[in-house]
Amino acid sequence: MRTPTTRSHAVVVGASIAGLLAARVLTADGGAGTAPDPRRGGLTRDDSLPYNRPPPRRGRVGVGGAWGRGPLDWGMVSGSATAQQGSNKGRGVEALVRTGGVGVVLRLTALVTTVLGVVAAMAVPLPAIRQPVRAAVPARNGPGRPGQGAERLGAARRLHPPRPFIAVQLASPALDHVPLDAVLTLRFSMPVNTLVTQQSFRIVPAVPGGITWSDPTTMVFRPEAPLAYRTAYDVSVSAPPAGMSSSEGDGEFTLHTVSPPVALARPFTLTFDDCGPPERIRAILDALADRELHAIFFPTGQCRDQLPWLVPALVAAGHQVCNHTYSHPVLPRLSSAAIATEIRRGVSVNCNLFRPPYGALDSGGRVAGVAASLGYRLQLWDVDTRDWAGTPADMMDQMIRARGGVVLFHMHGIHTVEAIQNL
Repeated sequence: MRTPTTRSHAVVVGASIAGLLAARVLTADGGAGTAPDPRRGGLTRDDSLPYNRPPPRRGRVGVGGAWGRGPLDWGMVSGSATAQQGSNKGRGVEALVRTGGVGVVLRLTALVTTVLGVVAAMAVPLPAIRQPVRAAVPARNGPGRPGQGAERLGAARRLHPPRPFIAVQLASPALDHVPLDAVLTLRFSMPVNTLVTQQSFRIVPAVPGGITWSDPTTMVFRPEAPLAYRTAYDVSVSAPPAGMSSSEGDGEFTLHTVSPPVALARPFTLTFDDCGPPERIRAILDALADRELHAIFFPTGQCRDQLPWLVPALVAAGHQVCNHTYSHPVLPRLSSAAIATEIRRGVSVNCNLFRPPYGALDSGGRVAGVAASLGYRLQLWDVDTRDWAGTPADMMDQMIRARGGVVLFHMHGIHTVEAIQNL
């Protein structure tokens, strides 16, 4: 049965063949470049067309522009031919169609028809080629011995059982911000050959130390000297199963130690206000961990709602979380009741410090009084880095070194991470 796509292709191919046949017929003896022969009512070549004009024949040249008469008469005879053409007016449409100009138009029409047929054939999607579906042939186990292949496979597995794969995990420390006195603990998914595993253990750069085993699945490496600051250590081990010597499990890890501690002449405390993009907040936490610094964070209540992971992450990293109101308003413009509502909806985790937004206080002490009635005391700052305005990192570091004390940063600061890293 033919599909609609197959029928479309048949129509297109038929149109193309018809165009080609039309072009062939028109160019045979009734196409362009021909004119009626007055002597035989048929067609002869039109000498007015340059590509039909024959070379001159030897012999007598006739008068009136006619070509030489002879056995081969190629041209029109200007006198008698004109008279004969007048007598052929009755032929009407046939004489008109067989003129040279109309023939050219017909040839062009046939050519356009052929081209359109080819284009249409290319545009119509080809029918999908269907692959013959072969019926599944069940495997033959041998004549008269059903199940013989399965028996051989089972025997091969009993002779050569597959070796178990051992997963290696770095239990401690974490890969980043590794302290200098870290102890490496590796755990294996199953008991291993402790002697071969211990011999395969490598750490680069080399670190002297000793290896102990809590059990056949836990190896502990204790360095004899502290690790170096800001150094990447590559750790690798190969672990064959117990009773085997060839490895079936490899572990490779890269540890990054912390940076040198901050050494400033004046003590300081870093504080961070408001909120910020998650990626920038995580970068601040990483920088603090790398410098082994703890800070006081004053997020708003809205920030807690927008980033539910933030407060637990701050507490887990050892930072303090204190109150900075819920929506960061200018408190002196609010009523006492509205100030109390903003403070109650703020964030506080075992912290009695309260920082008013913008440090805005009223001369009458109303804001401080409402905060005190709720069990908070004010905490402002000594160094305003203006990191939100794009203060360069080196300038902020100079401000901190020169004065010390409580430093105001923001979780959305532009160069805050660089300032922490360069302290």
